[in-house]
Amino acid sequence: MIAFNCPGCHKDFQAKDEFAGRKTKCPQCGTALLVPNSALPPASQPSPRAEATSASCSKCGETLQTGARFCSSCGAPTSKQQGVPLFPCHACGRQVSSQAASCPACGQPTFEYSTLETYYSPWNEGSKERGQQKLDGVRNEGWEVVEENDEEDTFQTRDGEDAWGRTTKYKLRRSLLKPR
Repeated sequence: MIAFNCPGCHKDFQAKDEFAGRKTKCPQCGTALLVPNSALPPASQPSPRAEATSASCSKCGETLQTGARFCSSCGAPTSKQQGVPLFPCHACGRQVSSQAASCPACGQPTFEYSTLETYYSPWNEGSKERGQQKLDGVRNEGWEVVEENDEEDTFQTRDGEDAWGRTTKYKLRRSLLKPR
């Protein structure tokens, strides 16, 4: 196993030897990571913490790590995140980018997910409007559609005629970050 840490948030990771040299992203802060080469003796592996740039955090003055999107000391966004709205984490109160999947400080998720299904059939009067009303209702509650899949169904009517309908499945997400 190869042990290494994220230069952005200092989260510790372990990877199997076969992943040496592969690139990935830190799930906590989004910093690009390179799994170190396990063939190098530990003393000769470059330390991710030693790759600091000369840039410093505009909030606390701490030296920023290469590729970091957030300061590892105070959690403030780096220049890569300028212009992205920040909100307090609902768990720890630290400022979090509205685009982050989780808080870089405490790891709490910043989105909740749900699903919605709507059904439309030309033989089912008002089904299209009811489906649109459902979708509008969840959007008004702050949900956004992140994925949409249509499935066509065939069935027989009460009169024994072949008919069709369409089920649309929506994957929804809503931010847990709220302005104070």
